Amino acid sequence: RRAEEQASAAQRLRQRGMFLAFATLAALLLTVAAVWFGQRATQSEKLATSRELAAAAVNNLQVDPERSVLLALQALEHADTLEARNALHQSLPELHLLRAIPADHQGGAAGVAYSPESPRFSGDGTRLASIGASGDIKMWDASSGEQLFTLPARDGEIGYSIAFSPDGALLAAALNSRILVLNAVTGEEAFSLAGNVSGAPNNEMVHLSFSPDSRRLAVAHMDGSPKIWDLATRAEVFSLTGHAQPCDGIAYSPNGKLLATSDDAGLVKTWEAATGQELLSLSLGGNVHSVAFSPDSEKLAAASEDGTLKVWDAVSGQEILGLRGNAGMYGVIFLPDGKRLVTAGQDGTARVWDVVSGQELLTLAGNTSTVTSVDVSPDGRYIVSSGYDGTLKIWEAAPGRELLTLTAHPDIVWDVAYSPDGTRLATVGADGTVKLWEAATGQSAWSFSPGDAPTSLAFSPNGQQLAVGGATGAVLLLNAATGQPVLTLPGHTYLVFDLAFSPDGRQLVTSSWDGTAKLWDLDSGRELLTLPEQWSGVAFSSDGKSIFTGGLDWFVYRWDAATGQELQKFGDGSQDVYGVAVSPDGNLLAIGQQDGAITLWEVKSGKKLRTLTGHAGLVARLAFNRDGSRLASASFDRLAKVWEVATGEELFSLFGHSGNVFGISFSPDGSRLATAGADGTIRLFTLRLADLVALAQARVTRALTVEECQKFLHRETCP
Repeated sequence: RRAEEQASAAQRLRQRGMFLAFATLAALLLTVAAVWFGQRATQSEKLATSRELAAAAVNNLQVDPERSVLLALQALEHADTLEARNALHQSLPELHLLRAIPADHQGGAAGVAYSPESPRFSGDGTRLASIGASGDIKMWDASSGEQLFTLPARDGEIGYSIAFSPDGALLAAALNSRILVLNAVTGEEAFSLAGNVSGAPNNEMVHLSFSPDSRRLAVAHMDGSPKIWDLATRAEVFSLTGHAQPCDGIAYSPNGKLLATSDDAGLVKTWEAATGQELLSLSLGGNVHSVAFSPDSEKLAAASEDGTLKVWDAVSGQEILGLRGNAGMYGVIFLPDGKRLVTAGQDGTARVWDVVSGQELLTLAGNTSTVTSVDVSPDGRYIVSSGYDGTLKIWEAAPGRELLTLTAHPDIVWDVAYSPDGTRLATVGADGTVKLWEAATGQSAWSFSPGDAPTSLAFSPNGQQLAVGGATGAVLLLNAATGQPVLTLPGHTYLVFDLAFSPDGRQLVTSSWDGTAKLWDLDSGRELLTLPEQWSGVAFSSDGKSIFTGGLDWFVYRWDAATGQELQKFGDGSQDVYGVAVSPDGNLLAIGQQDGAITLWEVKSGKKLRTLTGHAGLVARLAFNRDGSRLASASFDRLAKVWEVATGEELFSLFGHSGNVFGISFSPDGSRLATAGADGTIRLFTLRLADLVALAQARVTRALTVEECQKFLHRETCP
């Protein structure tokens, strides 16, 4: 019996041990599950936050691109999502701001001016002068933002505008009871011209203008009318009579022959500068705060508080351009090229416009209140704005950039290609030129006009030659170092859409809108094959034994390069095919379609592997990177995209072009992508996320404000 009891006790112990083991295991499993679900929840929250911040970044592009960049960076900190990557790529080209200077003018910054090119200034010779609404005057180093000197305001003074003399010697400031003239180098007062400058209560923008020889000063409103002063004698030369309302704007023409004025009744007048005789009276409407002549003195622009901008022929008065902006305008000035002008807006933006078409080229957003004044650096590279928020902002006047943007051609850029060593970029444009550029700096190496407007190009594998196809069918081989032609390949009768070198560089395949593809021997210049009913993208296989061409029947064909025998065809024949690319190992074929889809095919089996969707316009060109892991696409939806080949996942969308994207090219190391567009630019993008983040962090001038953190990050304090 005792043995039975001991056995029973042992069994109970074993059962209890098993129960405890199971309970422990269950508890462990529950803990693991809780951790796993917690991590999933945390990860899901991070993904959701990343996407929310990315959306906020895109939504703020027209409000404050710098805020957009900061929000995109925050999105990437939460999670590496496609939306966050694309938001950063989209935001950076819109960020034209180089420097924000907190001018600390009481009542805001009423006016700002760039110094002219002058040996009077040390260093790079570029200074900024600003005047506050309370009348204080400050001088700044434009490169560093360092304050050089300040002239405090007198009690009761109001500041309106400020201007440098063209010779750089003097600085004039319009105050409510006087015109103050300073030594522009030292800031010491030279003299003042007494008079009632304030005029009507709404006359807030009384402008000044020096004559081109720096001998006279024109004041828009002084004792009831515009006045011209002799600066040597400090005597009034004459007043301009004819305006019924107070004047805000005044400007000398660069050739010194004309003066222009504008008033609160919406009238713009021109005058003979030597005599003050009225020449033209032009109607604009609203309070016209600013007028400006083009650098060649042939055009006159005026901007009104009712949002109207007009450009006239300065001599005849014929209207050249008339448009309505998004908000009232306080200032206007031409850029040195005479093709663009800049306006200062009540909506907190400065805008750059094309003088001929009226197209808005740039929106410089970021001020939190009215932009009161704009000016342009002497070399035309920078724009400065002042605002009632008290800041001066310096902007790049060039088209937006990620790494680099080059205005390569005055019209469409049809194609772009990196040299095999990555040091150069070649482009062809609708202006009829082939150009070579230094990839690191964008400096031009050479330009060549072949006679037949070039439409396509490709570097030879050794980088020594450049093949160029023309609009009427000509194909040229150029010396890549000099741009000089070394061989002409006649045969096509219409536009050459695409061309590609064989891997050994001894053959070239071309396709034309004459409906043929041709294979050429480059040693002899002899035509080897003509393939009928072909017209779009072309490519060689990696071993050089096959060529691929886009056909008129909406299929892509593979041909034997030795015999011209058809080997395979790819596609479903449902729509036009354009871009064609073969992976470096020869295993994959990529086809760009009219509907924006890209199909990937296994060459050996002819099987379609996947379809890449995302473009909203036809895919004109495709390119694999050197190891075949990525595919780039150029589309008529104004975007280039980069895809992961193994999964078909979109990695990046690349923004910035204002028209169709025609060409793409990977740098040899795959870290950059060059694109060519209908807007006349080539753009360089970085494809390494760490480099993109570092670039963005280097470009921003501030951190998120407390208010922005509370609104977008839902935090009381910023991270």
